Amino acid sequence: MKNNVKKYRKQLEMTQVDLARVAKVGRSSVSEIESGKRIPYVDTAIYISDALKTTVEKLFIVESMEVRLMSNNQQIVCRDIAQIALDAEIIKGIPENDDALVFVVNQLLEHI
Repeated sequence: MKNNVKKYRKQLEMTQVDLARVAKVGRSSVSEIESGKRIPYVDTAIYISDALKTTVEKLFIVESMEVRLMSNNQQIVCRDIAQIALDAEIIKGIPENDDALVFVVNQLLEHI
């Protein structure tokens, strides 16, 4: 998965240490996420996007044709799962973008 974390961090003139401190993660986590060696958990992605004053959708790019070819039923299921996570206060909002929605749902499903 590609991401724009470094780009947004540099625009705010933040170091990896600065971002780690504000996002409440380790500096090595920031480095691994920026380099694509690590995909962050949903909560970490949200903390980072908040720290960088942007959205998860703008930071993380899901590169999958499968995402673009989601059926209406799959979209409904993904939105239902995201709504359950929102109701349980696991996430702060439901992404409007299908790519970001699938990212959130995949992250949630990995921890079931």
